[in-house]
Amino acid sequence: QSYTDLYVEWLESQDDINKLSTFYTSVLGQGFEYSGARIGIEMLYDCATGEELDYAGGGEYKEEIVSMGVDVGSVLNVVISTAKEDEEGNLTRNTVLVCAVRKFEELKSLIKRFNVTCCTIDAMPETRKTQELRDWGKSLGVMIWMCRFYPTPRFGKEAYGRKLNWKDRVVTVDRTQILDATFDEIKHKKRTFPKDVFTVLGFKGQMKAPVRILDQSRGRIVWVSGNNPDHYRFADLYDRIAFDMTQMGASYSAI
Repeated sequence: QSYTDLYVEWLESQDDINKLSTFYTSVLGQGFEYSGARIGIEMLYDCATGEELDYAGGGEYKEEIVSMGVDVGSVLNVVISTAKEDEEGNLTRNTVLVCAVRKFEELKSLIKRFNVTCCTIDAMPETRKTQELRDWGKSLGVMIWMCRFYPTPRFGKEAYGRKLNWKDRVVTVDRTQILDATFDEIKHKKRTFPKDVFTVLGFKGQMKAPVRILDQSRGRIVWVSGNNPDHYRFADLYDRIAFDMTQMGASYSAI
């Protein structure tokens, strides 16, 4: 086909997402992703406007609202943030540390060094160790929640289908909804990362890994990562859950 014919076909498909998808896959032979299907590198750079990564922590965090998210795998991926007030007076996440540690004892050290207010950790696969960490947190007065995923109705009273079991400190959320929420947070620059966050090995690729697609068999939108590592993406959403938990039932000045 001539370039002119291809160009005309491309123009005619601009107002129909199905035609545009067909053009990419059938004519160009390329995979097609809907706009907003994944976090883009430009989005990450737009949010990387904070101070440099803080590996030390310190006493100054005692005066801050500090959240922490942990994804459990072969290593423990960690995101730690503080609450920052934007120009409109809304609280946003200001990430101060992105890192990976190997042992749960190192998580305890981070919680102490950064005076963490609330931590959310992946309940699986190390259930026994996460329960031990939760119980250790109770002894120090630190809120440590174990997170599980379960599909919930698209809209509900609680954000992203959140349900709380206060006795066992288990928070259940809809996986798709919390991935949507953290995607929008980055897309609209409602949070900040350290300006040198791209020096963290694997961060950029793992944040971009999940892709939003339509699951034809279940008739619903889902996020999939395939075989691509996505640990920092999930550590970040656990941090978002912890951050939101710090805002429950109290104003910024009252916490």
